[in-house]
Amino acid sequence: MIGACEKCGREAEGELYTFYYGTESKQHQRAGAMGDHTITTTTRQVMGSKSAFICARCVARSARNTALVSLILSVILAALAFGVPFLPASARVWESAFSFLPVVVCFAPAALLLVVGIVFLFKGKSRDVGETVAVEVHKNEISAKTGANKFWTTGEYAGSQK
Repeated sequence: MIGACEKCGREAEGELYTFYYGTESKQHQRAGAMGDHTITTTTRQVMGSKSAFICARCVARSARNTALVSLILSVILAALAFGVPFLPASARVWESAFSFLPVVVCFAPAALLLVVGIVFLFKGKSRDVGETVAVEVHKNEISAKTGANKFWTTGEYAGSQK
């Protein structure tokens, strides 16, 4: 469908993306015989939904930017996991007895970010990406008008209703 994109303002091919907004609050309560457990109660109140027309180019750009950030962070974390080449030999962690630590602390998140980046590169036109862009466009306006502090894509909204 062709329409005026609410993000960039151009007349272009795109879709109507719907998201939900409302409030979410968490209440923490001590429990157990000695108060050693915490029970967290989350209260959500959906106030409404909004649809926004977002062009395919803005959705693809958002997915590409997310992928790029994920890929760059994964490279940085992987480099940290294996040591930075300009560090003096005495400061290189991989030569110490705890050589596995940087791999666990840095390389595991790097691998996760790499996977996220690859998914966003190949699944850039997914519904969630478009709905996230629509939230970005209208978040401040809706928060100011309604006091909403939580925004859900349709997938997140459906999951929260179970």
